[in-house]
Amino acid sequence: MIKNIIFDWSGVIRNDIPRRLYIVNFILQKYHFKGISKEELRKEWEKPPILFYKKYIIKFPHPSKEEIRNEYNKIVKLSKKLIPPKPVGGIVRLLKKLKKRGFNLIVITGDYKKDIMDDIDFFKFDYLFSNIFYEMQNISADLEKTIRENNLNFEESLIIADNEEEIRVGKSLGLKTIGITWGMQDKKRLKLAKPDFIADNLIELESIIFCFLNQ
Repeated sequence: MIKNIIFDWSGVIRNDIPRRLYIVNFILQKYHFKGISKEELRKEWEKPPILFYKKYIIKFPHPSKEEIRNEYNKIVKLSKKLIPPKPVGGIVRLLKKLKKRGFNLIVITGDYKKDIMDDIDFFKFDYLFSNIFYEMQNISADLEKTIRENNLNFEESLIIADNEEEIRVGKSLGLKTIGITWGMQDKKRLKLAKPDFIADNLIELESIIFCFLNQ
């Protein structure tokens, strides 16, 4: 029986592709590389992002952490003005339904705390989550630490993610895993991680949670 549902924020809850595509192309063009399509972004996206950029920019610069943060914050601020953040269509209804049914809802993300808090304030549904964990750099260690420190049962926990890394980590920890195909990586990439389930839309996701995982 699943009691705890861990959501990746970017791509699963927040519709991340339009803004991510803008940021990616902004950076690529800054280093004199042509822009890419949404399809190519989803096919090639990697975490950490430096692995993705190195595919295109051979002599990728190595600025300091502070320089990276400052440059990222400038681009994000600009992108928010042009492409305001918004939740995936229908996700709020599902989150409310899950909360009402008594599931413990948790968010994990590698995004900066300020960005997520801005989103939460804008979306106005912070009350749905028991915990939100920001700036996760080592997903394997950080996710295991999060579960242990919150006294969650691994076998009663589910992670919903849009990328191979988080699915593989979830499986290695003994969590149930669902890969969703509307996020940063396409279905072909997600299948490589062999999640327990794959959901192509929110109707399928809801069905998997209620019909298969809680029989």
